[in-house]
Amino acid sequence: MLFAALRQVRIWGVITGIVLWAGCGLGQIGVPGDSSEANTNSSGISSSDDAAFSDAGTMGTGTTDTGQGSSPGNDPNDPCGNAWFCDDFENASSGGAPDSPWQSELVQSTISIDSAQSYSGSQSVHVKTSSNQSYTRGLIRFEDNAVLPVAGNHFFARAMMYIKAVPDAYVHWTLVEAAGPVENENFSARYRFGGQNYKRFLANYWTEPTNVANTDCWQHSDDMIVEGQWQCFEWEFDGPNNREQMWVNGQAVNNMNVQDHGQGCLSNDLGGQWLAPQFTTLSIGWGHYQQSNMSHELWIDDVVISGQAIGCPE
Repeated sequence: MLFAALRQVRIWGVITGIVLWAGCGLGQIGVPGDSSEANTNSSGISSSDDAAFSDAGTMGTGTTDTGQGSSPGNDPNDPCGNAWFCDDFENASSGGAPDSPWQSELVQSTISIDSAQSYSGSQSVHVKTSSNQSYTRGLIRFEDNAVLPVAGNHFFARAMMYIKAVPDAYVHWTLVEAAGPVENENFSARYRFGGQNYKRFLANYWTEPTNVANTDCWQHSDDMIVEGQWQCFEWEFDGPNNREQMWVNGQAVNNMNVQDHGQGCLSNDLGGQWLAPQFTTLSIGWGHYQQSNMSHELWIDDVVISGQAIGCPE
């Protein structure tokens, strides 16, 4: 295999309406976030070989390619070549959670490295929630100031994900969020992608603390998630343009290119604006915000953070 045995630092140069079919659902209006959010009212690809990753757990810094409207596709079979960070979790200790620069966010969930599923190599990150819970949070949070925040506040991230099943109802769930403080304000914000409404994708904007800025906004897609197989998820977080976008398996997800505002808001202290934060963290995994009778499981592999669109392995 071509994986590096140790993590290393590399320098790459300078460096929609109020009544919700769209909402959290028919009297179960819930919003994502930390535990204060719980219970509030409110397409398939085959596994690649090891050559898809050239370095595991590699970190670097760089400047962002700030061109807008990019679609994934820059050297997808060798994404670590120009990446700021890559991790295939092959060097992580089996049975435990991934270590620095990853932190585990755990509410009614477990996170561990195992070999039950993997996209490349032999192991990945396994997230599993307890069943019959109204709020769970099982995410790995990337936090390293050598990588984030980045000059220009604009980056791409990609992860291979195997999602066993999502709720077949109005339960709101999150797969990824990029978060941080909003410049010149005294609150923070989270740009999120996940889903709701019978397995359809969702973008969400959330601010905190809610006594300073109470905002919970959404945008829905008609596209549905595919369960039970490895898929390539890519996200773009573009702070200067208050924009986020998602692709799955190299295809732009319907209605998931959100700029400035979405289809509506529950709490709306910012007048519908999606003011981007200075992105300091990236969290990937699972969280949900209303009652789900299921235990939710997913696996995460081959995470890449870059200043350029990344693309999916062939």
